[in-house]
Amino acid sequence: MTGRWCLCVLVLCAVARPAGAQTYALRGTIVSPSDVIRDGSVSVSGPAIAQVSATPVATAIDVNGVIFPGLVDLHNHITWNLFPRWKPNRLFANRYEWQETAEYAEVLSGPYAALSGGLGNRLNTYSCDMNRYGELKEIINGATATVGGGQGECLRGLARNLDGLTELTPNQAPGTEPYRNLVFPLQPFNPCQEQAIRDIGKPVQDCAGVKSPTLNAVVAHLGEGIDASARREFTMAESHGFLVPGFSIIHGVGLQREHFQKMVEAGVGFVWSPRSNIELYGRTADLASAKAVRDPKDSKGLTIAIAPDWSPSGSSGMLAELAYAERLRQSAPFNAVTEQDLVEMATVNPAKLAGLDGKIGRIAPGLASDLIVMRKVPWTGSGQPNDAQAKTLAYQALLLQTPADLRLVIIGGVPVFGETALMSKLLSSTEMLQTETITVCGETRVINAKAGQFKTTAWSTTALRLKNALASLQIGLADFVECN
Repeated sequence: MTGRWCLCVLVLCAVARPAGAQTYALRGTIVSPSDVIRDGSVSVSGPAIAQVSATPVATAIDVNGVIFPGLVDLHNHITWNLFPRWKPNRLFANRYEWQETAEYAEVLSGPYAALSGGLGNRLNTYSCDMNRYGELKEIINGATATVGGGQGECLRGLARNLDGLTELTPNQAPGTEPYRNLVFPLQPFNPCQEQAIRDIGKPVQDCAGVKSPTLNAVVAHLGEGIDASARREFTMAESHGFLVPGFSIIHGVGLQREHFQKMVEAGVGFVWSPRSNIELYGRTADLASAKAVRDPKDSKGLTIAIAPDWSPSGSSGMLAELAYAERLRQSAPFNAVTEQDLVEMATVNPAKLAGLDGKIGRIAPGLASDLIVMRKVPWTGSGQPNDAQAKTLAYQALLLQTPADLRLVIIGGVPVFGETALMSKLLSSTEMLQTETITVCGETRVINAKAGQFKTTAWSTTALRLKNALASLQIGLADFVECN
């Protein structure tokens, strides 16, 4: 155990991060995520966690809150999230229906193509600006790792782009991560890509003279809809040989218990996006069945993650999606899910599905120092809460609150977002001068977002550039958070 811990720290320390990564300790309630320490400390040594203690170290900064691992978002399309919420006037049977509507082309796909250069580059290319907005929105909503950006080089040093540039290994080049986020896996770019999916976790093989990358994990959209065509995608994926360990299915709205049983037996994971499903299709996946199935070999259940999909029809980010799921959890068929289940769906479970559970998703020595701090939920009972009640309160700090209750976000040891009082304790006076302030649901927050291509560019400059581009299309820039 000690040898692995030392190796992990050395690898992480070799990764370059922006100014602000240093040695410090935070004191508060620690959730990691199945274990809860009521009053402990997390010691950070640059990009890695050095120590977790149930007895706070004397020099620890009291955050007066609950410390969680940074949330891991395995299903998002972050460069689309600058667009306002889309509210179609009807429900759909599957994803192909709404993607063919004139309304979708008018308010989403057409403007997106214009901004990203897909329509003859008539607005210039705003891809990196869109990526910056998307990464900031993820962070302000509690996520420290995400997918669906595709522009990792733009913001080297901000959020971790799991399918582009995680910065978890030294000298990582953009686009070389052993992880794939596939919107439509049944139409691969070439036969080699299809073979790479079947060979997840296996040594690289020559494929038609092309070296395909070894993949540790693949997440793919399947079964997004309520009709037979959505369910048929599962059968097609099965016939392609894609149901292998390391493969995870996103959406699965139309899947039934028999499908989830095959998934758990094959070692396939599941990513749940309830709000977007319900807004587009009127219902979401059969989570009761997904939760109930067991692998007969070892009685283990299906590994399930939660993610917001995208802002136009899903949630603004991970915190909002968790709050949405917590409301669903109050009634059947979702009440089989516990508060701890939801916390794990946002932390350790997605890290496992991404093949990164040895690096992110928990608070433990040697793992990346990706942390968020939520405001405490007040105890309203008599006396002091017992251990079980304290654990529930800790989970509720993540599930019952909003981004306005997010007090601090740290990625790789670098404070990137938070309350002024906490940020000023972690950043030097010179570094604080380089930050900006924004308002989140009436709360003032500091952002430390100058990274990559934007090292000398204020967020306000990027925001104005995006607002002007969208204004030419008669569209407003969406807020980072839906406060109501």
